[in-house]
Amino acid sequence: LPLQLATGEDAQRIQAESAHAVIARFVAGDSGAEGILYDAIVSESFDSALLDAIATKRRFHGQSGEVDGAPAAAFSELAGGDPALLTPTLSRVEQSNSSIVFGGRLMFKVFRTLEDGVNPDLEMARFLSEHAYPNVPRLAGWLSHHPERAQPAARGDAARRRAAQGEVEGDPSTLGLLQEFVANEGDLWKTSLDALSVFLDRAAAEAVAPDAIVTSVRGLLALSAQQAPASVHRLLGPYLDTAWLLGTRTAELHLVLASAPGDPAFSPEPFLPQDQRSLYQSMHNQLRQTFLTLSRAARGLPEPLQAQARAVLGAQDAIEARYRALLTGRLTAQRIRVHGDYHLGQVLWTGRDVAIIDFEGEPTRPLGERRRRRSALVDVAGMLRSFHYAAYGALVDPSLRGLVRREDVSSLEPWIATWFGWVAATFLRGYCEGVGDALFMPRDAGELERLLDAFVLEKAVFEIGYELGSRPDWIAMPLRGVTELVGG
Repeated sequence: LPLQLATGEDAQRIQAESAHAVIARFVAGDSGAEGILYDAIVSESFDSALLDAIATKRRFHGQSGEVDGAPAAAFSELAGGDPALLTPTLSRVEQSNSSIVFGGRLMFKVFRTLEDGVNPDLEMARFLSEHAYPNVPRLAGWLSHHPERAQPAARGDAARRRAAQGEVEGDPSTLGLLQEFVANEGDLWKTSLDALSVFLDRAAAEAVAPDAIVTSVRGLLALSAQQAPASVHRLLGPYLDTAWLLGTRTAELHLVLASAPGDPAFSPEPFLPQDQRSLYQSMHNQLRQTFLTLSRAARGLPEPLQAQARAVLGAQDAIEARYRALLTGRLTAQRIRVHGDYHLGQVLWTGRDVAIIDFEGEPTRPLGERRRRRSALVDVAGMLRSFHYAAYGALVDPSLRGLVRREDVSSLEPWIATWFGWVAATFLRGYCEGVGDALFMPRDAGELERLLDAFVLEKAVFEIGYELGSRPDWIAMPLRGVTELVGG
């Protein structure tokens, strides 16, 4: 949290324009002047100083370490020739970090939760920029904190504190990441809701209900082996092509991430028996903890959701069995670095293509865990769940963008299943065609289904805990997802 003081007119302006940033008010003892202590990120002069620190490789010495600015190789090209045009604007997009846009050319992300060690967002941005992957913002620079460079008087105390907390001496933490600003028409979540709205308008005019679609992982994989019929293409329009493009770009991303066998941080690794056991154990632990939380919260849910929650709780053994299938036989697919928090909100739509952003990983997980190599299918599973959220969110929350009137829910539900099924299957087809016989893909269809099924279920179970803690009104979404997956 960067802090700054303001008095007089500056303090009045900040309180009027950015009241949320005010932390405390004070009166100076000697002068009697009134002032405020506030989050400096709302100050244009502070934001410009951050950019200048990166551009000029500034170093700031303090009692707890040193803050360094570092420009990337592409900084000058991305920044342009006139610094006066890089006016900072604070992004209003809801997210766990804060972002500053400089003149529509650069985006600086300020990490609000810090851990010792390089942030995966920086590590991945550097790797993908060096390997010229075109569908991510290029790296322009970063700001880091080095605890081992603390002033001598404070170094001993800081070292003892880190040792007591199990931290590694000298690991720098990433304070902020500067990247190319990608002009876009919004993220794919917005694009998907727009496409769904058009689809539902067309579906409402159809005289015959669609054929039933099995939306379990097995059903989606079977559907991905087929081309969507002309009637589906007519109703879904160009969004079906967008889903296929996203699958292709995801495949290309994973191929690049698996392309450096000599890089200690990115070299692919096999699934050893202990990796399989560790994967199962983490899934098992998450399931037990989440279901314990759900059982406590179930009585406070509305009656229809209570019944749904009880049904999901009753499926714990069935879910365990699906997880335990990961221990059957050796897994042939390699583990690689992945996005780790992949969903429609992490992909920008440029009008013609996609740009993948936010490689920080799931923010609630420890940094070391987010940097681990995992199955590439973790990202695929995350996107499948995101398509499900986009499709069925209109049923769970009929006020969502006004997509579905309450009285139309039952009649449109088969159509929403059609939209989700074919969109998800088309994404899968684009991905599988794109990766081909890459070593991080399972060698046979049975292993592919077993892995993807477990990861999609794991994601849906994780969402139950997330929604209970953050958005209780949306708990019906993962409950429905688990029910469909177990039933399929």
